[in-house]
Amino acid sequence: MSLQTPMDDFFRSQFEDKLLAAAPRYDNDHLTPAARLLAKRREGLEVETALKSQKEEFERKMDEISMQRETLEMKESELRTKLMSHQKHFKDIEVKCSRALRKAEQEEQLAGEQASEEQRLRSELARLTAHRQKQQQRLEKLKHCAVYMERSVEAAEEFTEVQEVINRHQTLSSTRKDLVEHDQANQDAIDNERACLTKFKEEKNNEMLSCNNQIAQLQAVNEEAKGTTVKWEGDWAHIQNTAAEKTLTIGQIRMATRNLFILISKYLKQEINETSDDTTTMLDRV
Repeated sequence: MSLQTPMDDFFRSQFEDKLLAAAPRYDNDHLTPAARLLAKRREGLEVETALKSQKEEFERKMDEISMQRETLEMKESELRTKLMSHQKHFKDIEVKCSRALRKAEQEEQLAGEQASEEQRLRSELARLTAHRQKQQQRLEKLKHCAVYMERSVEAAEEFTEVQEVINRHQTLSSTRKDLVEHDQANQDAIDNERACLTKFKEEKNNEMLSCNNQIAQLQAVNEEAKGTTVKWEGDWAHIQNTAAEKTLTIGQIRMATRNLFILISKYLKQEINETSDDTTTMLDRV
């Protein structure tokens, strides 16, 4: 009821003017009131019929639109599902392609490594084949040696088999190798000791040279000190001689001054102090 009322209002607002305009007009002046009422009812019925027809058309169209919307929603859902499925399928394909590429790269790298290993093995086989051929050639050359060894064992009394001779040869070779190594070690030790002795001699020679230089410097200092000592001794002797001469001169002066003082004192008949020994005072009086 609440849904039909707005729809009725809508249809009335949309189609009322058209329906009224399309309705036949009667001259009210020539109609009775009953006829005018019937005309109005007829017009109302026609409007109601038109509105009902339009309403049914509208509801039909709305149902079609709803059905189309549901159909579109279903198709949209199906498309989304298909799109997700395709995206997942594409992702799976990308993952598979990536794995296939990595596997191909690994297989290519492995093939390269196998080719390198095959080349190395071929080179090793060629080297071993050449070594085998050399050994066979050497064996051919040593066959007469084996015959010679057998004849030597038959002729010798010390050995009974060729293997004993070989073992003895190996023992002697090992002993000789040990002796050579021991001799080399001794020679190396002697060389090291000789080098140490040479270095020690050089160090001691350098120390002796340094000591000789120091002795020469000390002797030069000693000689210089002796010369200085002789000079100072001469100066001291000169000083002593000069002091003795001056002491003698002073004594003579004092003696002459005293004698002169005594003579003057006797001449002036002054009292003479025999204990006075002040030369300066005597000279002042004189």
